[in-house]
Amino acid sequence: MKKWIIIIALIFAVSLAYLFVGDHTRQVTSGNAEESYPSFSPDGKNIVFVSNNSGSHDIWVMGSDGKNQVRLTEWDSEETYPAWSPDGKSIAFTSDKNGNMSIWILNLSNMEYRQLTSGSASWYPAFSPDGGLVAYCSAEPESRGSAIWVMNITTGQQFRLTQGRLMDRGPAFSPDGSMIAFHSGNDKDELWVTGIDGKNLARLTVSDSSDWGAAWSPYGKRIAFSSGINGRNNIWVIELTSGKKRQVTSGGNDMRPSWSPDGKKMVFHRNGDIWIADV
Repeated sequence: MKKWIIIIALIFAVSLAYLFVGDHTRQVTSGNAEESYPSFSPDGKNIVFVSNNSGSHDIWVMGSDGKNQVRLTEWDSEETYPAWSPDGKSIAFTSDKNGNMSIWILNLSNMEYRQLTSGSASWYPAFSPDGGLVAYCSAEPESRGSAIWVMNITTGQQFRLTQGRLMDRGPAFSPDGSMIAFHSGNDKDELWVTGIDGKNLARLTVSDSSDWGAAWSPYGKRIAFSSGINGRNNIWVIELTSGKKRQVTSGGNDMRPSWSPDGKKMVFHRNGDIWIADV
């Protein structure tokens, strides 16, 4: 009798575990459109994302519950990689409106657009915490790679942060603005971090899979990223003090995480839809 009670208790515990794993993510969007690159607004009330609902890829915004979806760009070109400014009043993004991929900024108060970069193809914009700088990656024709650049959006002055011998992409400022995380590689990406002055370059991940899409937690103690560990793309978190990694999602095609301002949730895309996970 006691043996059967133990067995039943174990089955119940396993069932609860599966229930918990299944319940910690929820789908925000659905439909025939392909939606990707989501990011929480600084106040956590809205999510900016990319959708091809109108035929081409455009920048859209919606409430964090998936309601009130609004198209922000209505050009015939391709717009991707949106990023909120820290005050929530602007969105940086990538567009090939003028032929080459370049960084643009949209002022949400008057819906005016401003082209920030020109020349070599550039993409993956990210604002500094004070909103004065934008980091991005730019093609390096000589090395056939891409480098991380940083621009002062007021003066237009810019400098190259990495050498670009490989494909350096996906820059993300730390919450205090002193460091930038990014992923680098050709056939396989790994996460790296460097000081804003280009010093103290350090590799964060070493694995047989690709790790990319770094996103700092609000307090700067952890970095979320996408990884193909175990053969499937899921969201992981690395603790910066210990280097310990923890798997957050298990959908198998989960990419591009972004933290909520309180650090309790992450938004990401899975199979062409936007999802939210409890962290």
